[in-house]
Amino acid sequence: MATKERVGVVVSNKMDKTIVVAIENRSAHPKYGKTVVKTKNIKFTTKKINVTKAIAFGLQKLVQ
Repeated sequence: MATKERVGVVVSNKMDKTIVVAIENRSAHPKYGKTVVKTKNIKFTTKKINVTKAIAFGLQKLVQ
């Protein structure tokens, strides 16, 4: 499997050893050309118990 590196912002850290990260994907609209922003929330398991909010992360996600 290949890994893809993403950069996101921590949205929630209220769970034990799990954080929720918002990842933005910007793309041009196929017809009009305006930039469209799509946000996806992904959960990651961390080894640390406390991860502060609003920190930009370089995260690796397995791509199938």
